[in-house]
Amino acid sequence: MKKAELIRVEHGKEHTIGVMLIDGVALGFTMEDEWADNKKSVSCIPTGTYTVVRHQSPKYGECFMVENVPNRSLILIHAGNTDDDTEGCILLGRNTGMMNGERAVMNSKLAVADFMALMKGENKFELTITDWRSA
Repeated sequence: MKKAELIRVEHGKEHTIGVMLIDGVALGFTMEDEWADNKKSVSCIPTGTYTVVRHQSPKYGECFMVENVPNRSLILIHAGNTDDDTEGCILLGRNTGMMNGERAVMNSKLAVADFMALMKGENKFELTITDWRSA
């Protein structure tokens, strides 16, 4: 089973940016909501280790879903660019930048395609989320 690590490196007023590693190799960047006490659809999830499973989303198609987040469900890893696209989920991008004046992850569809290719044949994996300030 593959192991993934999300290291949060930037905390903004409305966003959290991290680096995603798969088996110790950097895949790209992540965009999440800012920390808002783990509130549904508006907060990043607490740091910790989670099981992530393959999921078929009506909106995003084949993706992965983070399981066992306290008081939360349907936290997906999918394509998107800014905080407006997160809704409590984790977005992937190849790089970071600005979009319409907002902090963003860029080339997201390409990053998700890379991620899905890396996860071919994997139905679940372990994701550890840390913050560089406390690592």
